[in-house]
Amino acid sequence: MKLYGGLNSRANNTVVVLNEQDQVVSQQRVSNELALVIEALAPYQSDIQGLVVESTLGVRTQEVSCHVLS
Repeated sequence: MKLYGGLNSRANNTVVVLNEQDQVVSQQRVSNELALVIEALAPYQSDIQGLVVESTLGVRTQEVSCHVLS
């Protein structure tokens, strides 16, 4: 199953995983810590085709993308 992840970085991150029909598979609020974001996305790692991250995240965007999609 193809899934797509999204991350909205604020004081608390909102991490969302959607399927191909744009249905929410998972939606969680986690602290703004890389390890917790990776943990929230980990169960879907093998199915995630892409990850969209709010642009103000900066350098951490690359870290999250590399960890989740590798």
